[in-house]
Amino acid sequence: MLDEVYDAADLEAMPGTFLVIDGGRPPDHREIYMPVIRTSERMMEAGNRPEWSGVTSAGVFQVPITNGRFDCHYHDCHEYWLIFRGKAKVVTEGRTFYVKAGDIVCTKAGDEHDLIEVYEHLEAFWFEDTTPPGGRTGHLHRSPERAKGHPVPSRAAPEDFPQ
Repeated sequence: MLDEVYDAADLEAMPGTFLVIDGGRPPDHREIYMPVIRTSERMMEAGNRPEWSGVTSAGVFQVPITNGRFDCHYHDCHEYWLIFRGKAKVVTEGRTFYVKAGDIVCTKAGDEHDLIEVYEHLEAFWFEDTTPPGGRTGHLHRSPERAKGHPVPSRAAPEDFPQ
């Protein structure tokens, strides 16, 4: 038996959180209702993520080829970028990598990462893993200068960019 039934007014009162009904499953509350976070509207974070989720935050970011900006930062948790559009060069764990649609950038807690060149408008989904007890959330910076961010130059993709 379901604990709660939601109507359209209830859903409007929960911005960024929606319930999706899966009618093909047995009548078990955990399997019938699944929260869906619309990260295109608001990032997932404390306050709008499921209580059982260990993800610290998640959302979508983009760096355009015109006037793109980014900041060299690190986290107290692991972070993942799932690239779904574009091409760029990133730095993570002290090494540079070309990235394109379909790639996942995996960065360990404490390692700085940055986006240093864009070759095509870049769009990616990010999520931060569980923040350990006493850990800080969000972008952390090793200097006030890095916290300001920097322009990301747009260039033609280099000849050695992977196909």
